[in-house]
Amino acid sequence: MDILREDPVMIGAIAGFIGTVVKEVLNGISVMFDWSGKLYWHMAASVFVLPHDVKKPGALLLGALGDFITGAFFGIAVVYVLRLTGRRFAYIKGLGVAWMVWLGLFGLVANLDIIRLTPVGIETGLSGFVTHTFFGLATVWAILRWEINILKKM
Repeated sequence: MDILREDPVMIGAIAGFIGTVVKEVLNGISVMFDWSGKLYWHMAASVFVLPHDVKKPGALLLGALGDFITGAFFGIAVVYVLRLTGRRFAYIKGLGVAWMVWLGLFGLVANLDIIRLTPVGIETGLSGFVTHTFFGLATVWAILRWEINILKKM
């Protein structure tokens, strides 16, 4: 694990994976209590399959893969934001990235018909904002837990 501790891409990917786990758990809770109308895995699966197929096991696997790969990518982005700007206000910077992800996915991508199962409704949008907030916080927490040399300026 020591080698991984010095690799910003691996740390970012792992941290983004951890943030995505937190986001997915909160999304599941939101759907269970009817605070959100959509599971992220269903929305992510709808990039690959038609909306009526998103609940099939293969589609859920596609959705999970898509969501976790996206989370890993943005975890890497957070590492580089922190590496370029320093760790001061790290959580606020992580929130900034997470909120841009939320805005991009819920606001832009959903309206470009890339996702066939779009998030609709005020509750779903607000739930998405909250879950992405926790994604950002968890991702930064994980990065800071493993930070050794990765946040040194280039």
